Amino acid sequence: MAKQSMKESIRHQGTVESVCGRRVTVRIQQTAACSSCQIATHCAASESKTKQIEALADTVQSVPFIGQQVTVSTSMRTARLAVALLFGLPLSTMLVVVVTATISQQSEATTALLAIGILIPYYIIIWLCRHRIAHKVTFRIE
Repeated sequence: MAKQSMKESIRHQGTVESVCGRRVTVRIQQTAACSSCQIATHCAASESKTKQIEALADTVQSVPFIGQQVTVSTSMRTARLAVALLFGLPLSTMLVVVVTATISQQSEATTALLAIGILIPYYIIIWLCRHRIAHKVTFRIE
């Protein structure tokens, strides 16, 4: 695998939680960019969350041990794909439904229900395709 520059990848520091073969579960602390601000404790924008990420080690020999500090990374292309699948396409689909329902003179309540209702089959399809998506959207242990 070719090394990527800092601008071409997203990196997070984390702690290894569990290991199963080459699959490693890493706990990361996700913070807002302004969390180091002096008034961050008084601001809703400075939230911090603990997340678990499943990452792949390049080889079985390079698998880290539980408790080890590691860096996980993914490409910007992969990150854009994930954002598009989870936010961009559903939003676009909802907008198409809203415009179509509005043009066909549906009531506001019907339009709202249709727009929200279209997300149910969308996310069912995403769930059914999760294994295929998982092959494209991956994190790697550096």
